[in-house]
Amino acid sequence: MSRLLVGALVTFLLAMTGIALGNMYWFIMIGEVNRKKSDNDVIPYFGAYPGKGLRIVEEYRKAYPNGKTHLYLYAAAGLMFVGLAATALLITIYGASHGSASR
Repeated sequence: MSRLLVGALVTFLLAMTGIALGNMYWFIMIGEVNRKKSDNDVIPYFGAYPGKGLRIVEEYRKAYPNGKTHLYLYAAAGLMFVGLAATALLITIYGASHGSASR
């Protein structure tokens, strides 16, 4: 197996780690926000709509001004984006160095 493909696999696994961590921190933040709310005003764990992420982070920062979970969420998202970009770059380089399908 080529070094480029091994590198692409490693960076893809880093991206998947970022996704898993991001989801974990997302659920932690929702739980923390819901703990401060009444039973009729909770944020659902599942389902996404425009603005839900901003609302969760905003309410988390209001409820926990010294909390750091939102920073961990941002770091996990950064790991995901960097991992996916690096994977795409390595696969592109591998494809260019091993010929193209238009031959």
